Amino acid sequence: MIIKSHVRGGYRAAADYLKQQGKNESVRLVEISDTSARNLDEAFRNMWMVGRTTRCSKPLHHVSINPHKDERLTDDQVRKICERLEEKFGYRHGDHQRVIIEHIRDGRQHFHVIWNRVSMRTGRPVWPGQHWNKSKQAAREMEAELGLKRPEPRRGKKARSRPKMRARKKSARGSRADVQGAHAPAEKIIAAPSAATGMSSTVRHSADIHRSFYRQRAGRFTIY
Repeated sequence: MIIKSHVRGGYRAAADYLKQQGKNESVRLVEISDTSARNLDEAFRNMWMVGRTTRCSKPLHHVSINPHKDERLTDDQVRKICERLEEKFGYRHGDHQRVIIEHIRDGRQHFHVIWNRVSMRTGRPVWPGQHWNKSKQAAREMEAELGLKRPEPRRGKKARSRPKMRARKKSARGSRADVQGAHAPAEKIIAAPSAATGMSSTVRHSADIHRSFYRQRAGRFTIY
């Protein structure tokens, strides 16, 4: 089972997305927690009424629940998954409006769940923290409790990434070597000595740099 999570805004757009048939073979309303709402439009209007008093720009929390292609979830199982997600996200049960929609596409079942992050009890939005990680944790826990299949890792994903990683490491080593060469100390570069002073031009230039540096230190050092 795969659970994807993101925080969003737009009450009307969310309602239109859940209602539209699109490429889905069927769209079914599973639950509206707000007993005063008779349909999705009224449910999201009531969410807007609760959240409009805040300055929260993304008051909705959208989660998609995707079971394995060979499995079908019952409505009770979906509600249990939602309750576990609410525990992870810090949504007190009954304080946050929730809608659940089932979509069937290409014969495969998936669910959309949207919460209003603004609490009806406190009137303040609740931030779910690292909700993407919490969604994965809830998926692993509910797979074990409900006897569901874990998603299979994509074959060849690591094999395809290894050549890229080698190329990146090789490029990084080459870049570090170039940088080290560009910043090599001037004293290591040997030049022909001058007949007048017996010093190479590179060494004289290095000494001039050090002399100007120490002078800038307000006389803390003296060069003889």
